[in-house]
Amino acid sequence: MGHLKPREVRARIVTMGADTTNGFRWREMTCEQIAVLMTIYFTYLTTWLNLSIPAPIFPKEANRKGVNATVSGWVFGVFALVQFIVSPFYGRLLSKGFSCRSLLAFGLLVCGGCTITFGMLTLIDTTSLFVLLCFLVRILLAVACTILSNTGLVLLVQYFPNNVATLFGIGEVFTGIGLVAGPALGGVLYTTGGYILPFAALGSIAILALPFFWIFVPQQKATVAWTVLDATLEPHLRKHGIQPKIVGIMFLVMAAFYSTTSPLWGRLADKLPENRIMIVIGLILIAIGLLWLGPSPLLPFSVKYDFVWYTAVSLAIIGTAYGMCVVPTYSIYLSVLREINYPQNNSTHGMVSGLFTSMYSSGSFIGPSLGGFLYDLIGFEWLVTFVAVACSLMGFHVFVTLLVEGKAVEKQYSTDNTLI
Repeated sequence: MGHLKPREVRARIVTMGADTTNGFRWREMTCEQIAVLMTIYFTYLTTWLNLSIPAPIFPKEANRKGVNATVSGWVFGVFALVQFIVSPFYGRLLSKGFSCRSLLAFGLLVCGGCTITFGMLTLIDTTSLFVLLCFLVRILLAVACTILSNTGLVLLVQYFPNNVATLFGIGEVFTGIGLVAGPALGGVLYTTGGYILPFAALGSIAILALPFFWIFVPQQKATVAWTVLDATLEPHLRKHGIQPKIVGIMFLVMAAFYSTTSPLWGRLADKLPENRIMIVIGLILIAIGLLWLGPSPLLPFSVKYDFVWYTAVSLAIIGTAYGMCVVPTYSIYLSVLREINYPQNNSTHGMVSGLFTSMYSSGSFIGPSLGGFLYDLIGFEWLVTFVAVACSLMGFHVFVTLLVEGKAVEKQYSTDNTLI
C-alpha cells in the first residue's frame, strides 16, 4: 500500500470487500462490513417489529374506547406524515457531525420507549386524552424510526456502493420479518396477556439491543397501496367474524411474500439496464390483488371461495408485487445523482435517504389516513377499488415515461449517426 496514511489504509480496508462490480461476494467482506451489515438489517427488523404491532389489535382497542376507523387511520397515518416532514432534514444531522452510531443509539432508545408507552395508553379511559397521547407517541416514534432507517441506508451506500439494490433487497427480508412477526406476535401476545404485553415485549427488544449497536457500529463522523390496509383490513375482517390472531396471520402472509421475494427483485434490479419496468409490472399486480381482495364491485363475478383463503391469496399477490415497486427505487435515486455528477459523500447519501424516506412516508401517511376515512364513507370494497385504479394509472404513467425516454434516446442516436 506504499506510504498511505492510516486513515487511507482504513478506507481501503472498509471498501475492499464492497467493490465487487462483477457481482456481490460474501466471502470478500471484511469483518467491519459484516458487522455493519448485521447492524443495518437488525435495524430494519427492530424498526418494523415495533411499527407493525398495532395493525391487528389497535383498531379493536380504539373502537372499544369509542374511536372510529377514521381516527384510527389518522393515528396510523400521522407516523408517515411526520416521516415525510422530518426525513428531508436528516442529511443536516450528518453534516452537523453526528455519528451514525450515536444516531442509531438515540433511535433505538426512543423507538423502544415509545412502543412500550403506546401499550400503556390502554390504561387511559378518557377518549380524547387517549387519542391525543396516541398521536403524540406515534409522532415521537416516527422521528426515531426515521433516524434508524435513514442511518441504515447511509451505511449501506457507504460500505457497499456497488451492490445497493442487491443488499437493499436482502434487507427487505428483515423488513418483511418485522412486518410478519409484529402483527403475528401482536395478535398472539394480545390473546395471551392483553393489550399491553405485545408492546412491552417488543419495545424492550429495541432497548436491550442498544449495547450491541454501540459495540459493533464503528465510530465515524458523518462526511400507498399497502398502508391503506393498516387501519382498514382489521375492521373488514372483523366484520366477517375473523379473530385478531387470524388477522395477524393475514398481515403475515402479505409481509412474508414481500420479504422472501425482495432479494430476487434486488438482484434483478442490479442487473437490468432499465429497472423501472419492474415498477410498472408491480403496480399492475398490486391493482389486481386489491381488486380481488375487496372483492371489487367492478369484477364481473361473485366470490365463491373460502373467505380466509381468498384474502390470503390476494395479500400474497400484493406483498410480492410491492417488493417490485420498492426495491429498485433507492438505486434509481443514486443512479440519477451519478448521472448529473453530484458529489458522492455522506451528506449526499443522507439527502437521498431522507428524500427516499420522505416520499415513502407520504404514501404511508395518505394510505391509512385516507383509507380510514374512505372505509367509513364508502366501505372496504370501493376503497380498494379506488386504490387499485390509482395504481393502474401510476403504472401507465411510468410506462409512457419509459416509452418517451426511449424514443428520445433513439432520436439522439439517429442524429449522431447522421452527423458522422
